[in-house]
Amino acid sequence: MTRLLRLWPWLFAVAGGWLWATQFEARPDRWAPWVALTPLILLSTCRHPLRTGWLWGVSFWLFSIPWLVPTLVDYGRIPFLLGCLLLLLLAAYLGLFAGLFTGWGARLWAGPWPLVLVALPAVWVLLEWVRGWLFGGFPWNR
Repeated sequence: MTRLLRLWPWLFAVAGGWLWATQFEARPDRWAPWVALTPLILLSTCRHPLRTGWLWGVSFWLFSIPWLVPTLVDYGRIPFLLGCLLLLLLAAYLGLFAGLFTGWGARLWAGPWPLVLVALPAVWVLLEWVRGWLFGGFPWNR
């Protein structure tokens, strides 16, 4: 039971990243965007916010841009396993921004509530803006 309690933030991160990724499909759910970022915000309060936020981001990117692998294989003429590795590396890099959000969010949670309500969205927007311009960063997949 204690092992399961230690795993819940990591499982919660993967499930939250998957739920957020489903919002970028052709027919997203109408209710899910209202709750899809909640796991990421709640991960700011766990024991390892930077790591679990990073895992949330990695799972989000792995679930939202898997089309890169067949594109790299078909048009780039690279082996399938190399395409998977490149996708994993890209997701690991892009997941850093979610990790930074939860890491900074953990510090912001200690502040007064009016500051938290203004600062958390501001940090999200700032990191999304930086991600969109730094090394390409998939600005269309927000």
